[in-house]
Amino acid sequence: MFLSVCPHCGLYQTKKTVRFLGRRGVVRCEECGGEHEYLALPLFVVLGASGTGKSTLALRLQRPETEFLPLDGDLLWRQEFAGQGNGAFFTMWMQTALNASQGGKPVMLFLGGMPQDFLQNPMAAFFPAVHVLGLCADEEDLVARLRARPAWRSSAHEDFLDAMRAYNAAVAQLRPALNTSRAPLEDCAKALRDFALFRT
Repeated sequence: MFLSVCPHCGLYQTKKTVRFLGRRGVVRCEECGGEHEYLALPLFVVLGASGTGKSTLALRLQRPETEFLPLDGDLLWRQEFAGQGNGAFFTMWMQTALNASQGGKPVMLFLGGMPQDFLQNPMAAFFPAVHVLGLCADEEDLVARLRARPAWRSSAHEDFLDAMRAYNAAVAQLRPALNTSRAPLEDCAKALRDFALFRT
């Protein structure tokens, strides 16, 4: 799309500036000055540790009537992203979300990370707003969910459990945050729909 090749001068990965006019984004190529428009919709990011319900909620919200497009971050994870600080992974997802939103629905990403990974990413400039919500669970519940997973997922190792406990505690401090241990699935799904609708 417009993130790689300028449609005016044809240069690849040219520097660009963005301004917003309502739901229109206007991209200007700093090499040739050419401008073109795109549909500018907000991005919603739901962060949480393994076992907090990200994939379950993304699947539950994947309905034609849902006002946004839920995407599970595990879909694009590859081992080559490990050890890169995940910056390339987050950038790829934000590029994917921006392109997907051109279909007319904002995207809601379900994946790990912290707010600054998205708010401070260069791709954030292409969204009129990036809204982040933390997904957490009570610690005992989180550990029980992870231990109950199939062995091939390696979720019951103590090092992994300790990492998820710490990450879950950090995400629980975010505002807003949703605790999936304290509400049924349908109520959590409704809370996420409300989170998006009130900010679109």
